Amino acid sequence: MLDPALEQETREALVFFLQLSEEIDVLRRFVLLNFLAVTKVVKKHDKAACAQRGVTLLELIVAMTILAATAAFAVPSYQDFVKNQRLVAGANELLTSLTLARSTAISTRAPTVICRTSAPDAATPVCGTGAFWEQGWVVYTDNNDDGIVDADEIVWERHPALPGEIEIGALGNIANRVRFLPIGTSPGFNGTFAICDDRKGNDQIRERMREVVIAVAGRARVEKGDGATPCR
Repeated sequence: MLDPALEQETREALVFFLQLSEEIDVLRRFVLLNFLAVTKVVKKHDKAACAQRGVTLLELIVAMTILAATAAFAVPSYQDFVKNQRLVAGANELLTSLTLARSTAISTRAPTVICRTSAPDAATPVCGTGAFWEQGWVVYTDNNDDGIVDADEIVWERHPALPGEIEIGALGNIANRVRFLPIGTSPGFNGTFAICDDRKGNDQIRERMREVVIAVAGRARVEKGDGATPCR
């Protein structure tokens, strides 16, 4: 059985390609109609003169019109598709790291933390540095439960920054870190991450963005955005 989030993403991809197919069909008809129109005009001229003359101004205008129409249909749809896939990827990467932190806490029987940091590759990363989560994060075993990565503590994952246009909004206790106890729960650290991009000002598009929700029991899941959780 497919994961609900993956199944939804598959449906969205199929819808996108169906819409693109319809747009291509419209373009095909447009090109055919213009070709017939050009053919009628060309037939009125002497064939030899046309051969010497090459491409006429009318033919060039029609070709440019077709190119502009193609770009108007295809480019925005493709750009939105790419951005949507980046949002999905960013949400899934954060979900994977949260799941790793929880499973590590259970398997090692020690508190495990995922925290944001602007220098995840540092020998001893400092939690809470950097403005936002998209700049990077680490997963580590917090043996003394002090919220700080100590030199003798294991860092299980060092996640680099996400692509420049991706933003992750988080409020309250999860603004800087999420802590999982050895039993897998995350008391005091349940909340919602909003995964957004440069289209966040459009309320209709925000509803298609992703959220990563952490329950009190510690389990995390990816959902479609409801437009209520702020990005920033």
